[in-house]
Amino acid sequence: MSNKKNFLKVFPVKKSPKVKTIRNVTSDYAGVIEESKGFGLIDVDGQKKFIAPEHCQRPESWDDDDRKYCFESILMDRMEGNLIFVNLKVAVSKLEDLAPDDLALGEFRGYLKRGYRFVVLDGHNRICFLTDLITDQYKLPRGSYTYVCDDRVKTLTIGSNTYFSNLKEDVQELILNRELVISEYTQINGKGMSDVFRAANAGCSPNQQELRNVEYTPWSSWIRNIRSNNDDICKAAKGEKHLHRLKGDEWLAQTINLALSLDFSDAEDGEKVPAVTQVTMNKMYKGALSDAYDFVTDEVKEKIESTFNILDNWVDRLPKEEDINKLAAATMQNLFWMIYNGLTEYQDAISCVKSLEKAKTETKYINEEGNNFAWACGSTGRKHNEMRLQVFSDIFDDLELN
Repeated sequence: MSNKKNFLKVFPVKKSPKVKTIRNVTSDYAGVIEESKGFGLIDVDGQKKFIAPEHCQRPESWDDDDRKYCFESILMDRMEGNLIFVNLKVAVSKLEDLAPDDLALGEFRGYLKRGYRFVVLDGHNRICFLTDLITDQYKLPRGSYTYVCDDRVKTLTIGSNTYFSNLKEDVQELILNRELVISEYTQINGKGMSDVFRAANAGCSPNQQELRNVEYTPWSSWIRNIRSNNDDICKAAKGEKHLHRLKGDEWLAQTINLALSLDFSDAEDGEKVPAVTQVTMNKMYKGALSDAYDFVTDEVKEKIESTFNILDNWVDRLPKEEDINKLAAATMQNLFWMIYNGLTEYQDAISCVKSLEKAKTETKYINEEGNNFAWACGSTGRKHNEMRLQVFSDIFDDLELN
């Protein structure tokens, strides 16, 4: 059965939204009685009963400032936004009845086997913060805070090494009695989860990569798998927080799109050199970049994964072993293209990286608008890629790789 037909049968269905206190949310949804020590969407053994799959949720990305702001918003009773769940047991029952061949059925069954009861579609960062807060996993920042109690504003002073359980009992009760809005889906599949994510975040402006990430296609899961296997490369290209707004994933997608689209033959045949843009990456994820890329063949898939493995090794070695500074994200991207197109020897890679840096200051790589190769490395537009190809071609000629 096609995904379209499945979606017509398994359109998203949810219960009426409910207003619950933090205490009720954490106890009801975890199946933990209030008197137990296990608060949060976790059981008494500390096992989380919820999961936020990357294909239908932004990764956990809050920093210390975000958590502090959330704590302040709870104290002032201004925490907004629905928490959106999928009830896995009910959703599995619905899929078994309506669409037993739907891909989401196996996914949901797998979560249940691992002990999860709920999928989080929106509010993952808030839920993680709440569970960390009331289970004393979050150390409260020192300072003076204001909070609302009985329509009056009061002051709370927090010292060093203070956790939730160290707060005065009336403040703990105040926090546990703050109210949240809960939406719970009982019928849904992969396409539905993607649509709910888009609807829930319509006012929060997800970026293009976050929207691509929730596409229920082979590309989205493959890019996430590449990132998982090449975390060091993502850190080198986009920093330790490369998961924030999926900056690392976008760099991987752009790098792959560049390798699949940019070819020496375009320049040689007088064809326009293609740009790599948000639009072309969207098409790539949807399998519409061209007929050849409905999804990459096993051979191309293996070649790309192997290229990232080689790049990972060289990016680690070059600054340590050679007189070469830490590679910039664009240089890594250029080096990936070269490996994909025939660069195989480490000694040649040393020459390539040095030539790429030298090219940024050479006057022969200045176009009619006065832009140089350093400019070209700053983007992947058509004119930028024209100059990239020119430099790549000259370097390959010098190494006799063409």
